[in-house]
Amino acid sequence: MKAFTVNTMTSSSCTLEDIGDVVPAKTPVVIQCAGAEASANKVTPLTSSDNTVGTNRLSGKILLGMR
Repeated sequence: MKAFTVNTMTSSSCTLEDIGDVVPAKTPVVIQCAGAEASANKVTPLTSSDNTVGTNRLSGKILLGMR
């Protein structure tokens, strides 16, 4: 899997930036799955990280327990 932030946007497109395999806590990302099999698309959540990303135009909230 790959994780991307959105660093530029226009009215019709955006530019994604690959941030590697460590996603800093509370960083909204776009995920590109590695394949159709669930076993190839696992994510290990981290609660903290010293890494920071550059410009990220994504924002949002985590809604846990929604059905």
